[in-house]
Amino acid sequence: YEGKQMGEIWGFETAGIFQTSDEIKAAPVQSQIAGGVWRPGDVRYSDLNGDGKITLGNSTLGNPGDSKIIGNSIPRYQFGVNANASWKSFDFNMFLQGTGKRDYWTNSFLFWGLINGTNINGGVGTPEVYYNSWTPERNDAFYPAFKPAVKNMQVQSRYLLNAAFLRLRNITIGYTLPENLTKKVKMERLRVFTSGFNLLTFSKVPKFMDPENMNDAYPMIRNMTIGAQVNF
Repeated sequence: YEGKQMGEIWGFETAGIFQTSDEIKAAPVQSQIAGGVWRPGDVRYSDLNGDGKITLGNSTLGNPGDSKIIGNSIPRYQFGVNANASWKSFDFNMFLQGTGKRDYWTNSFLFWGLINGTNINGGVGTPEVYYNSWTPERNDAFYPAFKPAVKNMQVQSRYLLNAAFLRLRNITIGYTLPENLTKKVKMERLRVFTSGFNLLTFSKVPKFMDPENMNDAYPMIRNMTIGAQVNF
């Protein structure tokens, strides 16, 4: 449509998690989102248009129901910083990389735990999900009740991920031996160094996800290298 921005994420505004049956009865009707009975521990969505029910309307700009733009998946403010320094025989290099702003919606079974009865991955989530899911005794939990429930997984503001990140892509520290020592072993130059790759990542996405490509299938590999550069 005219004025649309690439990467727009449309979804519901989350009003919280239902705590009691009375709260469900007094809330706008949510049955048009998904069938079944709504119970305490299920997600509560906001009635933005005030018609007493939660719907997607006809999914058009003129009638979006109770959905709205809640984020954008395009990486914005991408940056990289390459720093070099030297002191006497020591040298230092560091490369930082990151994205300043990005929103992301995920259906990963690792994020949601038990998604639904047709979860082909057979996943049950992570301890982080299980122990931070709603129960009557843990009513301030971040996740809804731990159960197969597609109605709780509607695209919404509460579980939209902040995918901004800062990563220490590479850091190298080297030392060049004095020339009077290398000449004795018939070398013009000998430099020893150690390098680390992907050692640190600062991000708010779950630890099992790589914020750079939002992949939960393969973890980001961290490694260390020790080496030497010799000139004869």
